[in-house]
Amino acid sequence: MEELSKNSLRPLLIGLIIILVPLIISFIFKENDGSNGRVLKQDFEFKDYEVNEVIPVYITDEELVKKYYSEFMDILINDPEKAFTMLDDETLIEKFDSYKSFKSYLDTLKQKKGFYTTTVRNYSNEMVDGKRVYFAMDSIGNEYGFVESSIMNYKVRIY
Repeated sequence: MEELSKNSLRPLLIGLIIILVPLIISFIFKENDGSNGRVLKQDFEFKDYEVNEVIPVYITDEELVKKYYSEFMDILINDPEKAFTMLDDETLIEKFDSYKSFKSYLDTLKQKKGFYTTTVRNYSNEMVDGKRVYFAMDSIGNEYGFVESSIMNYKVRIY
């Protein structure tokens, strides 16, 4: 009988320790947080947006040129046929008479050192024939013009 009471006392002590230790720790940290049990005032406010409310986003010319450039380079590498359809008429007439000549140009471009890691080095923009044109020169010397019809709707000129 005495052995039974010793064996039943051990789980009881372990259970008390499991319950009391977290309570003591939470009491210690609650005293040290400086709030004295109060809820601290939040530094932010929630805005109740209306249905279809427009939130303006301001993008610099540099960010836009880099966006157009990186998007076109991704398409150029992964989907050359789509890249060919993105070229403007001036580039198609002057530089590439067919997809085959464009593909040949692309193959020589891919042979250049640094083609897959190139970034925009210089950029500028101006109005040409009533359309905004963003000019970009990459780090290996290729020049592109992004003729914008509307936001995120553009054709590409290769110089």
